[in-house]
Amino acid sequence: MTYNLSSIMTRAWEILRSNFGGKVTRHKLRMALEDAWAEAKAALKRAMESDEVRQLKDAILCIECKSRLTQQNHEELASLRAALGIAQKRSL
Repeated sequence: MTYNLSSIMTRAWEILRSNFGGKVTRHKLRMALEDAWAEAKAALKRAMESDEVRQLKDAILCIECKSRLTQQNHEELASLRAALGIAQKRSL
């Protein structure tokens, strides 16, 4: 898959205007481009993940977002993370 350079540059300008405002400098533009590229790479990585990997990540996130974790939650997290590692190796 390839990246859409036009959309990355457009996103960089959006980030620049919303986060950095004021006078445009090379430094600010560089930082905005870094953020835009990071978003594009993360989106491509998510798109290439299998459904199994996505479901495991969602289940892990759901448990991690709880305000309190029980011993059962910790055990479930450990088993989900192990399954995630296996699923990621399988998808390579």
